[in-house]
Amino acid sequence: MTRNTTTLNSPYGGSLIDLIASTEEAEALRRRAGALPSIQISERSACDLELLATGIGGSADAAMGSGLGPRSREKPVHMSGWI
Repeated sequence: MTRNTTTLNSPYGGSLIDLIASTEEAEALRRRAGALPSIQISERSACDLELLATGIGGSADAAMGSGLGPRSREKPVHMSGWI
């Protein structure tokens, strides 16, 4: 008899974070967002914010390795060399 087992990879950084707001939290966030000032940002910045908001982009230290985060503020380059 063959035994099938599934082993999942552990999440990057060690733990998963639930980013979904409850119904009550979402309503409170909408009210708060409506009271905040509006800003204009570049298309590149909007893409960066979308990556962070959806959890695809993590913190600079986690994504780039230790020590590269501060440097990335001056010149945004991933450790792979991609901008």
